[in-house]
Amino acid sequence: MIAVIGATASGKTSAAAMIAARFSGEVINADSRLFYRGMEIGTAYPSTEILAMAPHHMIGFLEPEASFSLAQFLPSAVSSIRDIGSRNHLPVLAGGTGQYVWGLLEGWQVPAVAPDNELRAKLERELAETSVDALYGRLFELDADAAATTDENNPRRVIRALERVISGHGSSSRIAIDPGYNALVIGLYVDRAELHRRIVA
Repeated sequence: MIAVIGATASGKTSAAAMIAARFSGEVINADSRLFYRGMEIGTAYPSTEILAMAPHHMIGFLEPEASFSLAQFLPSAVSSIRDIGSRNHLPVLAGGTGQYVWGLLEGWQVPAVAPDNELRAKLERELAETSVDALYGRLFELDADAAATTDENNPRRVIRALERVISGHGSSSRIAIDPGYNALVIGLYVDRAELHRRIVA
């Protein structure tokens, strides 16, 4: 498998499609925003031209109100990798959400934990009354390893991590195994000023 990673607006989507077109590949999306239908505006949704370059997987398959977690993404992505490989095609991962990309590349095994709506509502109230920093601090106290793999600036991820830890499914229950495939990781670098220009445009 080839994984194309990089910052927002670095060109991951088009690079992955070009690689797939050149080497009989198929693209697997790992940008959480692109899982949802109707998100063409406000996201780096692939153009019609890019989508036509190679088959794409895991794009636009969820309704906007649907929830989709790392625990759901990993088996779906692995299934796509195996399906693509069974046709002797090259899986090309278009990275976008870091936790999803590295979870896939490193073979994370994450137990599916059903959302606790009551606990989530309580944590969201705490967030409104305090700050994401306060919640992240609580997460760090409860499970430093889980905190280390959670984006401290993303309230939704901090709350979800707290749900997992409080339910007894923190980092200690996440293990990594040999994913069963080799991955070449290609990192794209674009000057910061150019990235800003692309994002604004």
